[in-house]
Amino acid sequence: LYRLDFDQDESEWQIVQSPFAGDSPSVLYGYDNRYVCALDTAGRFLRYDTRDGEIIEHQLDSYGQMDTHCLCVVRQIGKAFGGPYINQRFWKIDLETGNGRDLGRAAPGGGQICCMVWDEATARLIMASYTTCTVTAFDPDAPAAWPDNPRVLAVIGHEQMRPMDMVHDGRYVWLASSPQYGHLGGALSRIDPKSGEVRLWRHLIPDEKPNSLVLDKSSRLLYVGMEIYADGNSTPATQKTAKLVAFDIDNLEIRYQQNIRDDATALRVLAMLPSGKVLILDGTEGFTWHIRMGTLWTWDPRDGTIENLGQVSENLGDVAIGPDGHIYAAYGKNICTLAVDDTKVSFKPILATGNQQGQFLQIRNGTLYYVLGNELRAMPLD
Repeated sequence: LYRLDFDQDESEWQIVQSPFAGDSPSVLYGYDNRYVCALDTAGRFLRYDTRDGEIIEHQLDSYGQMDTHCLCVVRQIGKAFGGPYINQRFWKIDLETGNGRDLGRAAPGGGQICCMVWDEATARLIMASYTTCTVTAFDPDAPAAWPDNPRVLAVIGHEQMRPMDMVHDGRYVWLASSPQYGHLGGALSRIDPKSGEVRLWRHLIPDEKPNSLVLDKSSRLLYVGMEIYADGNSTPATQKTAKLVAFDIDNLEIRYQQNIRDDATALRVLAMLPSGKVLILDGTEGFTWHIRMGTLWTWDPRDGTIENLGQVSENLGDVAIGPDGHIYAAYGKNICTLAVDDTKVSFKPILATGNQQGQFLQIRNGTLYYVLGNELRAMPLD
């Protein structure tokens, strides 16, 4: 906390209290010509007494609806977990009763949880957060009490800032991340959920960042969508063409890489098709959280064949694969089945979502879970 004395002609900022508000963004206001108060994005209230330096701190409870920026449904324990936008908290919902509650802080610093996966071996929820690209682990059988539970499992480092996507191969967690503002070249990381050890591949493709991951456990290949843009377009791109990457998770090396077309600048991997091909969305102007439009392609990395399936006319959100191999997608204002042949793609609506798009599609034990507005919904697929 700094102070500037306006009564002096050449006054400089002086530190009057350090630390004060910690590592979360805060707003300040004065009260009663004596106190400086602060409220941070994690709901922590502080009051500093300018006369005697006393600090009072109080954690406010979280009330009201909590939106969803990520989701992880864990049927084996009957819970769903999610994280809202920008306040670095997380929540849980009981899948049987529908009751939910805020679990408090999930990670250090400001920002939010961007990705979640369940680690069966440790029975922990693994979370990756913006703005510090920190990975935390939560034990749902113990009380939620940051920073002990969840606790920091790993810090990715290497200028990485925003988790983009995360998958679990049964042993390790794989994370795609974007670097800090003003930097190029994201990273692919492998995190050991037991030890927290991190293996990192920065600049998998020079000056490009990974934005999506699809794992094919049968071939032991991790497919990575890349884009040329910096986070928030915060510095000019140096590359002209985004690449597709197939990464061998056993030999820890790139097995295949491919161009779709020379002027493709952002490629997102969506799903493995029953044919062994990968479904790709080519978004020439990059992707945001809510805008994913462009041209669909299939890629067969075995022989480098690519097929243009045409443009999508509506926003294409999350894609999920059912146990029977059927593909489900949030497309426009519907949940659809998605069918692909060699030359085209078709969407068959099975559920209307009104004025909002379904998000965070996940299939568990024959049930499709998705988020609509502030609600977690479930639809049996049989």
